[in-house]
Amino acid sequence: VTLRDNMRAMQITKEAGLNVMGTFMLGTVGETESEIKETENFILNNLDNIDYFQTFVSTPYPGTELYDLCVKEGIVSKDYLEQLKNEEKIEKPVCYSDLVSSGKIKAALKHLNRVASGKINAKDKIGWLVSNFIRRPHKIIDAIRSYF
Repeated sequence: VTLRDNMRAMQITKEAGLNVMGTFMLGTVGETESEIKETENFILNNLDNIDYFQTFVSTPYPGTELYDLCVKEGIVSKDYLEQLKNEEKIEKPVCYSDLVSSGKIKAALKHLNRVASGKINAKDKIGWLVSNFIRRPHKIIDAIRSYF
């Protein structure tokens, strides 16, 4: 899928009167710093067409091609779930990029997450906070800390 394909999809969606929701992953194995910047620029240049968006660190889940590649490259161990449990105690989110530092990925995520939260109205933010605080208070506290 190309950037042009994505822009066309957004245009068709908007013309149909629907909201556009974007989900973007950063820090995929093989992704360069300039490619992360391209993703960031794509989002920022299309804010008028993207109603809501979210960004995540690419995570190599067992059973996926990304996981197989990460095992082959020695980025994750065969006992990945145990590795992930241990790494999450030290660093959140855990980054598995082989080319871009964890700090640069997290800085891009933090910036984009601030932009994303600016697109959500106050009523929806409060509803989300209350709902998630009841179910997972530690997650909300972590999210608030990472925002600041």
